Parts: sequence; C-alpha cells; structure tokens
Amino acid sequence: MFRKNKCYTILIADDTMIRHVRFSKLFPDYQKTRHFGTQHVFTVSAAIEALAHNRYHMVCLDHDFGTFDDGRPICNWLVENKMCCPAKVLIHSQNHVGAKAMKEILSEIPGIEVFVLPYEGANES
Repeated sequence: MFRKNKCYTILIADDTMIRHVRFSKLFPDYQKTRHFGTQHVFTVSAAIEALAHNRYHMVCLDHDFGTFDDGRPICNWLVENKMCCPAKVLIHSQNHVGAKAMKEILSEIPGIEVFVLPYEGANES
C-alpha cells in the first residue's frame, strides 16, 4: 500500500479514542523513521476542517460519530472538493450498511481507492 522512503500523511477520523490508538499502531515505523505523519480528529466537522486545510495520502473514516452524526457528510464534502481528496480512503465501521453507503458516495471520485474494513471491537468502551 505504501512505498518505502516516502513520507505519508494520514488522517484518522473516529469518535472513539481506542480506535485512534489502534490505528496509530498500524503505522509502527512512524516513531522510528518518521515516514508517517498522522492527524487525529474526533468529529465530522473537525475532519472536514482538516481536509480543507491539509493534504493527506490516506484518510481512515468511521461511519458512526456519536448518536446523531455519521461519516457521509465527509464523503459528500470530498465529492464536492475533489482537489482535497486523498489517494486512498479506508472506511472502518461496525455499521456495514453505513460503510457501504459511504463507499458508494466516494465512487463518484475518479481515481480514488476506497477500502472497507469491517471494524471488529464491539466490546470496546
């Protein structure tokens, strides 16, 4: 997924701290080599703000953000702002229907690679 000797920036958007910790562990070389730079956001509005002002190689998105919000507005914003779109999006969610809807929205963006990873961790707090 990533080439060696290149610096990658990754946005992790999720409302659950434990998932941020787990996703950070997916990029263990960051601490040793600085090949990964990660930014963490916990709300939909913070994700859109980050995407509007920074360029990312990959974005990790959850579907469910609390009780009343979800990741679809982020996807819609990316469709409307294709120049801010990362090359890769990883949708991680326990909500399979929501993840599928997000992938469908992102399919409107030419050249983007979208991966869906059902998140397993129902017993997290």
